[in-house]
Amino acid sequence: MKSSFFGRLFSEENMIRTVYMILFVLLLKLAVLATFVVIVLQWLVRLIIGESSHALLEWGYSLREFICQTFAFLTYHSEEKPFPFSSWPRSK
Repeated sequence: MKSSFFGRLFSEENMIRTVYMILFVLLLKLAVLATFVVIVLQWLVRLIIGESSHALLEWGYSLREFICQTFAFLTYHSEEKPFPFSSWPRSK
């Protein structure tokens, strides 16, 4: 027999998942802000030096991977929790 809507809504598993989802939405907002910072810094480096910063390229790639992992968790495509509950994604 299937449990009721409210039984599923207030189940321990669902409540814990909800807390994690709220945390990852907040981390995603910080990641978007960090992405903006990387964009501006990379633009300035390219403007001043004439070429992209390798360190910023690597950081941007790992930030992109974190954002993808976070979206996968938030949209129920993955049960694996991203950083800080797993290691930070590596660049290529």
